[in-house]
Amino acid sequence: MAGSGPVPRFRDTFPALASLAEFGGGMQPGHLSVHSHAIRFESKGRTVEWPLAEVQVQLGGHDGRQIFLSRVGQPQSCISTGDFSLLEHEVLRFGPLQEQVARLRQQSKALPIGWLVCGGLFLVLVLGGVGLFLQKGRLSRSLAAQVPPAWETQLGESIYAQVSQTSTLLTNHVAFNNQLRVVTNALLPAIRDSAILFQFHIVEDTNLNAFAVPGGQVFINTGLLQAVKRPEELAGVLAHEVAHVTRRHGLRKVIENAGMGLLIRALLGDAEGLLAAAGNTSQFLLNQSFSRDFEREADEVGWDYLVSAGIDPRGMIDFFETMKREQEKSTTGRAANLFPILSTHPATDERMERLQSRWNTTPNKGGFRPLLSISNRGL
Repeated sequence: MAGSGPVPRFRDTFPALASLAEFGGGMQPGHLSVHSHAIRFESKGRTVEWPLAEVQVQLGGHDGRQIFLSRVGQPQSCISTGDFSLLEHEVLRFGPLQEQVARLRQQSKALPIGWLVCGGLFLVLVLGGVGLFLQKGRLSRSLAAQVPPAWETQLGESIYAQVSQTSTLLTNHVAFNNQLRVVTNALLPAIRDSAILFQFHIVEDTNLNAFAVPGGQVFINTGLLQAVKRPEELAGVLAHEVAHVTRRHGLRKVIENAGMGLLIRALLGDAEGLLAAAGNTSQFLLNQSFSRDFEREADEVGWDYLVSAGIDPRGMIDFFETMKREQEKSTTGRAANLFPILSTHPATDERMERLQSRWNTTPNKGGFRPLLSISNRGL
């Protein structure tokens, strides 16, 4: 009969990206399909099903051009697609998700569906698992720059509270306080690229260690304060730790270790899940070990801070040499426990050679004032 043909039906399968706990995290390209009582994501022969009654749907990404599906109780898992024809599927329009889908359809009416489909397919190609992984460093730096300073300060204060409960902080030790004041009074005025209010704390601990966390909280062990031979060595340590803060290495570490799903959602404009995950990372930050790239950057930036402050930057090299001498005094079996800073701040020959090369190219080698002369004023 003229005009007859198969009855049109809605599509059941849509290209999608997913970061799922069942898959061990990481962004996976695949296909999303809709069934009478569940949605299903398939990738590389693996399948995950979510009951419709447990699914939440929302728009996200730049200008709301992505559909995100999450599961109640699994905030770090998500499935995303740029194919807005998903919202036309009869199971979603008239099933348990009809109210959510109706709201999303209303929000998306002004958007050209065809363009969105092409955009979604392009996103799958550009933000494939390998490509996104290779760009994590750049993306983490971009996302860290968008975190409100007040939130970063709050995170640092929560870590300070945790350290104060598990360690003894010395506040009235005159000699140690003066030792710190000599250095910080000279160093901090040179840090002009940050509005961070730094706070320095002395931890009663014989380990030669120091660490800094987001928000400007810096912790220095008494073992390190006793080991340095001159204040310029301590200045080298503090300049390095301050650089970790100003370059937001701790925050970037949190972002890089978040689930890939949270990372891509934050990149597309939905950072709430990422911030919620980062809010529970105090212990992670206390046990962090920075990458060699972060350590190298902290060395370079810290060196520049020292030079700007008029402090002999060779103190940074001297500190590494002090660490190596102190390590040689202990047995091999005790070294790792006595000097944990060597694992998080590895004093390698390559690293010291690089700093020595910087000193060799420093134009004004006689323009630095001994910090001991500064200590005679106002202490």
